[in-house]
Amino acid sequence: MFLTRRITAIVLTLILATMSLGGVTAQESMSAFASGLNTPATAYDDRGNPVGTISVLEIELNWTPDTSYSQEPDPGQMYVVLTLEVSNPTSRPIQVATYTVGLYDNSGQRLQTTWVSSDELVDDNITVPAGESVQFKNLWVMWEDGSPAMVHWQYDWMSNAFIILVGDE
Repeated sequence: MFLTRRITAIVLTLILATMSLGGVTAQESMSAFASGLNTPATAYDDRGNPVGTISVLEIELNWTPDTSYSQEPDPGQMYVVLTLEVSNPTSRPIQVATYTVGLYDNSGQRLQTTWVSSDELVDDNITVPAGESVQFKNLWVMWEDGSPAMVHWQYDWMSNAFIILVGDE
């Protein structure tokens, strides 16, 4: 437990240092970093303007596909589904590619996104209209003894948002 927290602290320190070098400015009510469920993290463009916010609404461990056409994860692994919400504070629509949302486990590993046949999951880009929010579910494969620790949304190559989930599953 101590080692996991120490590694998480080191990773966050490196992320903060990287973000400060990139010129991203945080506004009073919005930050590129958030902690916990239902807490938005904001991605900013290279001029410090917010381009979108992301929130984790729900974490579902050991998710089971709703159809017989889907395969089970490999032995020792489980499906993890996050219900996410992306809000668009801009005056134009934005696109969210599901692969731009990364999930990291408590050992710091970026989890593999996967696809199964299910009406619950999004398998394509999502358009978020100007001034609106869209909720969707995304799927990852994780080892059964792991737990979700952090979400990273990379809106584009310089615009990032992070949500720390340690202890929220």
